[in-house]
Amino acid sequence: MTGKKLKFFAFLTVVLVLMALVAGCKSKSADEDTIKVGVVAALTGFIAADGQGLLSAVELWANEVNDAGGLLGKEVELIVLDSASDPKTANEKAKTLVGQGVDVVIGPILSAERSAVYPVVTEAGIPLLYSTFYEGGAYDDLMFITGEVPEQQTQAFVPWLVENYGGRFYFVGSDYEYPRGTNARAKEYLEAAGGTVAGEEYVVLGTTDFSSIIARIEAAQPDVVFNNVVGTDAVAFSKQFYEYGLLDHITFASTVHMETYVAGIGVEASEGILVSFGYFENIDTPENNSFIEAYRQIEPDIPITTITEAGYAVLLMWSEAVKAAGTTEGQAVREAMEGMTVQAPEGQMTLRAHDHHSTRHSFVAEVRNGQFVVIKDLGVLEPGEDQRGGN
Repeated sequence: MTGKKLKFFAFLTVVLVLMALVAGCKSKSADEDTIKVGVVAALTGFIAADGQGLLSAVELWANEVNDAGGLLGKEVELIVLDSASDPKTANEKAKTLVGQGVDVVIGPILSAERSAVYPVVTEAGIPLLYSTFYEGGAYDDLMFITGEVPEQQTQAFVPWLVENYGGRFYFVGSDYEYPRGTNARAKEYLEAAGGTVAGEEYVVLGTTDFSSIIARIEAAQPDVVFNNVVGTDAVAFSKQFYEYGLLDHITFASTVHMETYVAGIGVEASEGILVSFGYFENIDTPENNSFIEAYRQIEPDIPITTITEAGYAVLLMWSEAVKAAGTTEGQAVREAMEGMTVQAPEGQMTLRAHDHHSTRHSFVAEVRNGQFVVIKDLGVLEPGEDQRGGN
């Protein structure tokens, strides 16, 4: 072969390689008929009610997008996998979604599940959307979080409790990241408000008998029990707290008791429980009323929780970012999503550019006759100074 031919074939090889690289950099949806949204959520297991509620919000969002003509002119396709309330399973399902070429993943529910999922998803260049309230400190370039962090649930709530119910607190939580992280923050705000810690203990997930803990609470005589026991365990604890007669003279406050919990606890045993979240179903805004009406057409029975609403909100952010970027490619969407404000059912939510966490309202609600009633709006709170720290 002559020198000229060798140079020509070398040039042709370089061109072909560059063409392949350019093609590989295109959004996965560029050459596909649908935009694939992966959902990894606990549809079975002890946290299933929360996963099912999140899924209903995703379905509502997808229906609205498709009814309006799709996203980038393409139909949204949902690929839904069950994490079974288990981190290992969540990790496996995330790998499956990545293998199926999804453009984004929303979920899961638990902090341990998130820690098992996010590296799989974001290292593949795919955004992960997370809407569960959690312990804070999680950051990744392609992870976007609308769930409350401890600062948003405790910074205003704890001093309000001290002022209205007394400053002697007994902390009880499930033994994993979120309860411990939230209680650590709550104790800081308690001390600043002049309160004291009467006791603190944690239980393994799956605990059903709380009699010994209740006896210690009774002996300590706190003004407030500050609860972070989660899932079906929280239902058992709340029922036993009522059955032993403590609800009559000790205020029960929580940062985990969602509408799904109250339904399981029952009307009498949940009466008077106080909770702090960024969203409750009875918030009276036009946006929330429309959201509830549309949600109920998809899911008439499952209560709408803060996880549900925050999941819907983060999908609003992601879809607006996709429109602005003109692509589903992860880094392009990230740039468009940072600093974005959307009108969510609870009000305006802004995603901070530097740590990908969202502003949230701080509402206090009281359970009355089996329903949450918002009794105090503590305002819109930032998610602390900076949530870049751990995962």
